[in-house]
Amino acid sequence: MASPRSAIPAVGSIAPDFQVLDHTGAPVTLGELTSGRPLILVFYRGAY
Repeated sequence: MASPRSAIPAVGSIAPDFQVLDHTGAPVTLGELTSGRPLILVFYRGAY
């Protein structure tokens, strides 16, 4: 079994394309957001 650390992407690695809902509920893909430009993703944990 692989360790959890092996699943962590390296800094600077390319993220796979994925689809999420935007703030209006419309689907958007990572590729649409970047369009060849750099992008910073921030994940919030939720309510504290």
